[in-house]
Amino acid sequence: AAQDKPSKWETGMPGFEIIAGIGAAMDYIASLVPAEATRRETLVAAMKAIKSYEMTVSERFLRGVAEIPGMRVYGNTDLERLDERTPTFAVRKDGLSPAELGQTLQERGVYLYVGNFYAVETIKRLGLEESGGVVRVGFVHYNTLDEVDRLLAMLAEI
Repeated sequence: AAQDKPSKWETGMPGFEIIAGIGAAMDYIASLVPAEATRRETLVAAMKAIKSYEMTVSERFLRGVAEIPGMRVYGNTDLERLDERTPTFAVRKDGLSPAELGQTLQERGVYLYVGNFYAVETIKRLGLEESGGVVRVGFVHYNTLDEVDRLLAMLAEI
């Protein structure tokens, strides 16, 4: 390895798989919007489009879940601050343990997790650790608003 930074810290061969993966990820992100003048401008435009859509998804979920009796969302639910959060939500429903809610949703085809998600102290401070933590559901830029609505319908029905 070279003796100049950062190459001097390489302990072996470069991670060619990682390099290829990063390139493919950048190609995918760039494909989400019409090409701009430069590759960088295209990537910036794509990331802005992703953020905008994820805020739309977050708003749809938060407005819908607020209408469901017994549902609670932990974390920022302020619709004026959607730019400060990702579309990942920690939820619980009255009368059901997180495990019961999670299992019921999983049986209906929803991919989710139940627990503390390594936020042990936060979950303890919320008084939720001994009762199973929370159900974590998340959306990304390729989830549709119809999928959000389907999850909301399931949560209302359960």
